[in-house]
Amino acid sequence: MVEAGSVPKTHETTELSASSLGAAEVSTTGLITAEENTIAHKYVELANGFDLKGLVALFDKNAQIEHSVGDFRGIQEITRFYNEIIFPSEPTIALKSVISNQQICAAELRAFTKSTGDKELAVADFFTMNELGQIVSLSIYMR
Repeated sequence: MVEAGSVPKTHETTELSASSLGAAEVSTTGLITAEENTIAHKYVELANGFDLKGLVALFDKNAQIEHSVGDFRGIQEITRFYNEIIFPSEPTIALKSVISNQQICAAELRAFTKSTGDKELAVADFFTMNELGQIVSLSIYMR
C-alpha cells in the first residue's frame, strides 16, 4: 500500500521493434506500478526466453488455454501448445499495459513472429489464477 504523499515503486514496460526478431530492439515506453508486477510480467519474460519448463510451472495441473487454434487442457496439452504452436513461430512479446488483482490479470501485448515480420500483432491475454497464484485459465486473443 502506498502512503499519502509517497511515490509508488514502478517497473518500466517496453516496446519492441521487429527489426531483428531474434534480438528485438527495446525502448522504454511507460510505467507500471509495483502492485501490477504480475503473472503477465513473468509470462512474457519466460515466453521471450523460450523457457518451456518455466512457463508450464506457472500453470495449475488442470489449467486450460483458449486460443484461436483451439483449447488446451492440462499440463500435457499446454506443453504441446507451446512446443508445437507458439515457440515455432519465434515470438517476441512486450507488455503494453496490465490491469490486475490477485485472481484476474488482463494484459495488452505487442508481438512479432517470424511469419508476421515487421507487422505488429495486437494481443490481449486474460489470466485467471487460483489461490496459489497459478494460472487456471488463459484466454489469448489476437488481431
